[in-house]
Amino acid sequence: MSHGAVRAAVAGFLAGAAVMLSTARPARADNMFAFYGGKSFTQDTSLTLRQPAQNTNLTFHGVSYNDSSFKDPIYYGLRATHYFKGRPYLGVALDFFHYKVYAQTDKEVHATGTENGVPVDRDQLLGDTIQHFSISHGVNFLSLNAVGRLQWLRTKHIPHGRVQPYAGVGGGVLIMHPESQIRGRFFEHYSGTGLVRRRSLGPTFSLPGGWG
Repeated sequence: MSHGAVRAAVAGFLAGAAVMLSTARPARADNMFAFYGGKSFTQDTSLTLRQPAQNTNLTFHGVSYNDSSFKDPIYYGLRATHYFKGRPYLGVALDFFHYKVYAQTDKEVHATGTENGVPVDRDQLLGDTIQHFSISHGVNFLSLNAVGRLQWLRTKHIPHGRVQPYAGVGGGVLIMHPESQIRGRFFEHYSGTGLVRRRSLGPTFSLPGGWG
């Protein structure tokens, strides 16, 4: 399975939205640590199979995916954020999150390219060639982001606000573990990518006692 296909398979997650509720506890006035969960959304992509020894280079168009965000291991993330004392509405965040992707092999796709040296241009079930493709051990994304926040419902004990809508933009690296079964043979490996852009949007809540 090509490295480009793996990146294409996860592109839907990066372009989609993640709905999160964060739990955070201020360590000091300008630092926060958070653990969060959520749901990822997918979009159809192309998936490419390259087997030079068999003279095979196939691209499957319109591959759909499941996310299984709430099945073990669930979608989760960890974030450490530092807000500047002089500008408490601006900060930087180191963020890590983990999600999954599973190709729907029972769906019909369009295949083009060559298979065993023979030109291919056909409709087929993805599972007729690729019985399984997933990144179930995780698409693991580590990023550094610039963050801005609003500070709503301020109190004496929570001067930065009980409700803090935030938005961020930054970049980082993906570390993935794709697994595939192709014509009965199983393949798996870890792989990384170059720099990947990231955008984030969500709220942070502070509850009585400092947790939220």
